[in-house]
Amino acid sequence: MKIGEICNRSVITVSTDASILEVAQEMRTHHIGDVVVSESADGVEKPIGIITDRDIVIELVAEEVTLDTVNVGDVMSTTLVTAPHDADLFETLRFMGIKGVRRIPVLDDDGGLYGILSVNEILGVLTKELSFISEVSERQIARERSSRE
Repeated sequence: MKIGEICNRSVITVSTDASILEVAQEMRTHHIGDVVVSESADGVEKPIGIITDRDIVIELVAEEVTLDTVNVGDVMSTTLVTAPHDADLFETLRFMGIKGVRRIPVLDDDGGLYGILSVNEILGVLTKELSFISEVSERQIARERSSRE
């Protein structure tokens, strides 16, 4: 399965000059834990960073920084880990584990933002697959029982 098939295509983006307060409000409004920081280059929206709710809490709130004085560019993670939309799901999952990230921007063929993949989407797919396995086992048992009657 390719990650482009399961990633969230509705990605909230901001520029580096957005305030942290604006980002926190976007996260609250959209019930999300991350916002991709992007810039437009040749008509393509390219991700250049990411900021998470955890970044805001650990880097700013815990340090008692006044949120309306800080911009996204001051705090965002710039060592952005990305994956192409046609990457294999399980290879991407291993890659995310190696890099220690729970969310990864997904890129289109031009390096533009295609979507975002989080462990939540991956868990959803795995849960569905596991339920299929469980169903197979249950049907096998039911078939064996009916053949003995």
